[in-house]
Amino acid sequence: MKFPLGLLNIASHMRWTQRYGVVAIAIVVLIALILVLEQKQRYEEQTRQTIESLQNRIDYVSRLNDEHLQELSSIKQQNIRLIRSLNTMKSCHRRTNNSSAFINHNSTIVDETFNDNSVDLLKNGFHLPPSFSYLQHLQGKYDMLSPAFRRQTTNTNSLHTNVSFIIGIPTVKRDKQSYLIETIKSLLDNLNNDDIERLLIVIFIAEPFDIEYVRTTAQQIEKLYNKYIESGLIEIISPPLEFYPDFDNLKLSLNDDKQRVKWRTKQNYDFTYLMMYSSIRGKYYIQLEDDVVTKPGYIQIIENFIKKQKDPEWFMLEFSSLGFIGKMFHTAELNALVNFFLMFSADKPIDWLLEYYQDTKYCSFGVDVQSCTRTKGLHRFRFRPSLFQHIGIYSSLKGKIQKLKDKDFGKNVKLFKAHENPPVSSIVSSLKSYDKHTLVSCYAGQNFFWALQPKKDDTILFKYDPPISLLRIYFKSGNPEHPGDKFFNTTVDLQPYVQPKDNIVYVKDNDGFYTVARFAHDTGIAEASIDKAFGAISNIRLKIHSKSDAWVILNEIDISHTMDVLLNNQTTSYNDDPNRLWVDIDRGIRSQEPQRQFEAILKIPSLFNKQSTSTTLFSAALIKLATLFQEGSNEMRLNVTKVLDRVANQLHKSAILDDPIKLIYSVMHSNDCVARALTLRALGMMAHILDDDVEAHLHIGHALDSNDEMEILAAVKAAKKFIPCSKTFAMSISTKLVSLIEDVTTPLTMKSWLVPLFEHMTHDATVSMKGRQLLISLIINDTTEEFLQIAVPTLARLAVKSHIEIGETVTFFLQFLKLEPRQNCRKLILSHLVPIARCGPIVWLDSTTEDLIQYAINSDNDYVRLQVLKIIEALINGGGYISPMCAPDLKKLLQMFTIHHSIEFAYQCCSTTLRIVLKYRNTSHIGSTDSTTNESFSSQIMLNDLTEYLNTTLAVLLTEVIQSNNVKELQDTLNLIEQLSRVSTDSAQNFIHLLFTTCDNVQSSEISSYLTKSLVRLSINHTEIITNQLVQLRRLLAHTSLNDDVRYNLLALFVLSNPNDMNEIHEYIKQLSLWKCFLLARWCIRHCLYKLAIELLQRLINYVRVSLHLMWLEALIDMCRGEERLQALMNSSTNDLQMVCDTLAEAGAFYESSLIQMPRKLSCDEDERSNDTQFGFERAYCSIRSSIIYHFYELIHTIYQYDLGMIGFDSLGKRMLTIMAKRFSTVSSKINNVQQQSCSDADTQTLWCLTFNRYLCDIIYAVIERIIRHVPVDKTIWLNRLNEMSWRDGFTEQMFIRLQHIIDFVCTRLHGKKTIKKNANIDEELAILQYLASSLVAISPAIPRMFFQKLQRTTVKLSVVHSNENQDRSVLEVNNTMSN
Repeated sequence: MKFPLGLLNIASHMRWTQRYGVVAIAIVVLIALILVLEQKQRYEEQTRQTIESLQNRIDYVSRLNDEHLQELSSIKQQNIRLIRSLNTMKSCHRRTNNSSAFINHNSTIVDETFNDNSVDLLKNGFHLPPSFSYLQHLQGKYDMLSPAFRRQTTNTNSLHTNVSFIIGIPTVKRDKQSYLIETIKSLLDNLNNDDIERLLIVIFIAEPFDIEYVRTTAQQIEKLYNKYIESGLIEIISPPLEFYPDFDNLKLSLNDDKQRVKWRTKQNYDFTYLMMYSSIRGKYYIQLEDDVVTKPGYIQIIENFIKKQKDPEWFMLEFSSLGFIGKMFHTAELNALVNFFLMFSADKPIDWLLEYYQDTKYCSFGVDVQSCTRTKGLHRFRFRPSLFQHIGIYSSLKGKIQKLKDKDFGKNVKLFKAHENPPVSSIVSSLKSYDKHTLVSCYAGQNFFWALQPKKDDTILFKYDPPISLLRIYFKSGNPEHPGDKFFNTTVDLQPYVQPKDNIVYVKDNDGFYTVARFAHDTGIAEASIDKAFGAISNIRLKIHSKSDAWVILNEIDISHTMDVLLNNQTTSYNDDPNRLWVDIDRGIRSQEPQRQFEAILKIPSLFNKQSTSTTLFSAALIKLATLFQEGSNEMRLNVTKVLDRVANQLHKSAILDDPIKLIYSVMHSNDCVARALTLRALGMMAHILDDDVEAHLHIGHALDSNDEMEILAAVKAAKKFIPCSKTFAMSISTKLVSLIEDVTTPLTMKSWLVPLFEHMTHDATVSMKGRQLLISLIINDTTEEFLQIAVPTLARLAVKSHIEIGETVTFFLQFLKLEPRQNCRKLILSHLVPIARCGPIVWLDSTTEDLIQYAINSDNDYVRLQVLKIIEALINGGGYISPMCAPDLKKLLQMFTIHHSIEFAYQCCSTTLRIVLKYRNTSHIGSTDSTTNESFSSQIMLNDLTEYLNTTLAVLLTEVIQSNNVKELQDTLNLIEQLSRVSTDSAQNFIHLLFTTCDNVQSSEISSYLTKSLVRLSINHTEIITNQLVQLRRLLAHTSLNDDVRYNLLALFVLSNPNDMNEIHEYIKQLSLWKCFLLARWCIRHCLYKLAIELLQRLINYVRVSLHLMWLEALIDMCRGEERLQALMNSSTNDLQMVCDTLAEAGAFYESSLIQMPRKLSCDEDERSNDTQFGFERAYCSIRSSIIYHFYELIHTIYQYDLGMIGFDSLGKRMLTIMAKRFSTVSSKINNVQQQSCSDADTQTLWCLTFNRYLCDIIYAVIERIIRHVPVDKTIWLNRLNEMSWRDGFTEQMFIRLQHIIDFVCTRLHGKKTIKKNANIDEELAILQYLASSLVAISPAIPRMFFQKLQRTTVKLSVVHSNENQDRSVLEVNNTMSN
């Protein structure tokens, strides 16, 4: 059956539609399913997020609920405590009211509401203690708790509240030294910028009784750190007077005196007030003191340490091991601490209360100390190394010295601050620096500058050549360890390179310096911004205008200058070969960019410094520099000039010099005066090459006639370079200089540049004579004071440098003096005669000295007379002497100072005369075999006259000083007396008698103390004189009103004069305190009075309470016994070798015993980490002495066996001597090591003891080598070494002379033995060795002073207290007494 074609198409289309329709439906269903799934997933995600958000909110609400529950619980507990307090107050005051007012520490919150339970308790008769029951003096005055003084930011938005850290710094007024500013500075300098907003520093000035001091201190802090106050970082408060109780009604406790009880009670109140103020301001509270320094980034370190704590409920974190320094608490804990501290404020110190609080809170009742310490350790944690270091010395408790240091802090206390300063040509100072603390290292930022006491007109001068343009200067004196070593009455002055034409408001002095700043008395800081009108600065000067008793420290130098592209210290380091360096330089110079050209020429010094650079490169570089100088700008010329200055000493390496010099000469024809001035400076740099170049001479001469001040100054500087190099130029320019100076139109400033050029005219006698004659003619023609200030120093320096016609120059000055009425001019001439006298005594005329002395006698000015004495002193120091004709006039001059209305002038005269006497003894011809009889006679007469005058004048001066009651002048006068007595026995006898008489009549105990101390020092070297004063000495000792110091000094004198009368000495010793008894024992040991020292130390043993101290004293006693045995050898007249050996064996045994008993360390407490003092040096010294005694014993015993015939020299004896020589050499090396390692801080007497022991070993070794190997012994060497050892305590002149005689005898006898045969005269040589050994070992030095230094320090001071007395407690207490 056939279907029509149309139907077939329709059917086909229906099949297609049906097939693909199904597919389309499937796709639509699939898409719908996917959309539904995606919507479901999206809904599930939203649902999950909603659930998580709700869960977070639930958690947050739960946490808030927990916190609120805790707060409610805390409030409930506090409410209960308040109710109890109210009942107690009610019971104490017998009040029946049902309500009471409570306030917080700021008196801002008053709560009068109590719950029903509280009312019920009151009705039931319970009396709970109030929170302020221990502040009964505040009853009814709770509104008086607000700070009496408060300084904080004026912007309330900047107020720091809810900070992370609060640092509390309590401070009080100190009598001697304040460290508060150093503490604040350290905290701020070491603070990161990110931590400022999270920190509050509260400075608590606890001086309610001195509100003026509070204001002054606050103003001082505000002046320095006002920006930190306004930012809210620093707040200053002071408590009201009403907060403190009546300290006069306190009960004494802990056996402390009233002053100490008041001090510690007030400290408790200070700390609690500071804690109350800080408790609501942040999260953590850190307690510091006002004398600490810290480390960089300390807040970040503290925060990291907090995060490391596993238990967030810690009680305390410690960042220092000392006292209450660096202790951190949660502020939530402060309320309980404050209550506890106030309860027992009058009973215990605050650091004790802190420990008791932890004992009460964490330790079970009856538990042992170790268990309690372990328990507390679970709640308090120590950070190491410490973040805070104690720097103070003087405690806030009056009279207490507190040299505590935290050993865990390390040695990196920043005592100076480094700054990058501009290069300086030279630094000159009249101050004497201490140790390695030099100005150069301070300027470079490597150390701080530390100098001895400055005097008036002392200066520090920083010279800049080329000059620099300054923006700001900053100098800071003092440092954290020595804040009192500051500059006082000191100015900072600037000297411009060219005197400014603009009006400058600053004061200018005669030297051309402008004062721009002064050191502040309180802060020790001098700073100033520099006016641009000054221009370039050539010199910066620090000038001291008054004498200071303290040393000075300069720990910051910050010179800010304009950053130009002039030649700095940026010499490019080029490691490649010179050719590559030259290519780089040439490429930069060829560029048209000035900056690249500047950078290129800065590399030329490196090219000249290379050894492998060829002369061709030198010439090419020099041509390039000259071309740039000719074609460049003035700025480029200035840089080229500086490069020429750097390479001036290497210009001779160039093969071609004419061409570059011509290029530089061409600029002299410029119309620009600045260009010509720079050319003259460039010529000056090459003066050593162009010394006789006529064209250069002409250019300089013409420039001096210029009308431009800058060009004239450049010409003067160039002339200053050329005159020393060229005699021709010096002779030719001198006439030009004179004409310019004599010209009335020449300003004084220009004359001050021209006149000093004459001092460089020192080529030969002809040039120097011409320069002198010209200067003299100039001085005669222009006698104005301003010109003399320039010309007189130049003439004096010319005479000193040339040594030509010194006598004529001095004669001219004297003639000028006689006609000069102006006092300032006379002072000027006399002051410049001193260096002439020092350098030219040989050509100094006797008639000149006579005229000078006569001029002083006729003068009515004390300064003139004193200056003449200084000239005579300089004359003698230079090698001159006073002629017999001058003696009467000099004596007459000195008599004018004998009775003088001014003690200061009389003292200066005595001091100068004493220096003349001391120097005259060394330089005079007394005892010289080459001198004539007349010279010797005149010298002896002069010396006797001067000594006689000094005896009289010092006696009168001493009387006047005592009457004026000036302790400082008394010390200086006694020092002069002691110096004179050392060289004159007659003077010593007179002054000892005078001092005894004076002591008998003086009422002041302080003056008596100084007089008796001086008597002791005088009598050490004159014991035969003091023996004649026994009667007067006994009368003085019989006085019952003597204080301990005077009695101690008198007893030392009595021991010197009568050491064998032990019974009488014991009676006097009973009147001394135990501490003075120990000091007397120490003094006896230093002076080798071992017998008495042993008895004194044995007396002390009965009262020593610390076992380690007891061991130390017993070791000292054994050492004294050993040295006493050696002394017996020296005093013995027998020569029994067996007795010598036995004595040495006993002495060695005592030293071995002392070495065994000596402790290895001395602690203040049982904590091994506390301040321990190691006894390494003491043990090493005992070992050395023991070895020396033992080796001497072996040596003498060997010689003794040889005498008995028990050994022969050829075999055993020679070998034994060789071994002994090596042993002595080993001991000598050991002593050397101890000197270098253990005695870096030892005193001179300790070093001398080591040197003396080494001397004994070395000379024994040398003599043994002479006997065995025939090595010559040079007497001169050993006597020189002996003379180098100055006499110290325990090594008297008698011992020195005896040792000198022994060395002289031994060396002479050994040198006279011309040994030909091998064993000839061996018996006599061994006898000499035996004599040497037995003599040397008997001369024993005193025990080193370093042995006693540790027992005198605060941390380990010897603690001796009588069983029935407490007299020494204040002196001997150690860190809150060592009795614990």
